[in-house]
Amino acid sequence: MVLLPTGACEVYGPHLPLGSDLLVATKIAEKVATRVNVIIGPALEVGDSSALDDFPGTITIRLESYKSYLQDVVHSLVKWELKNFLFVNGHAGNVAMINHVAQSLCERPELRCAQIDC
Repeated sequence: MVLLPTGACEVYGPHLPLGSDLLVATKIAEKVATRVNVIIGPALEVGDSSALDDFPGTITIRLESYKSYLQDVVHSLVKWELKNFLFVNGHAGNVAMINHVAQSLCERPELRCAQIDC
């Protein structure tokens, strides 16, 4: 299984760094990986942060681009015979997009794909 941490690059204020969502998702993936036999894949750093576009430092990726990016990452890993994927999502704005991608990937009978949201 491959854990794919996902997050966002957005501003919460001076008390948290940019990318806090990804930092949390990555730490959860690391803790899981130490307990079970899984691989941590690439951290997917940006997502839909359009609600915070007016704040400096926020980066938003379009829905179509994000879905394609997620699919491309998974398809690259499938090439190496990996078949089980779990998105560890730290950003509420990504939930619907990841869910759509996970469901479409599960249409391939050889793949299993799901998400958890933290």
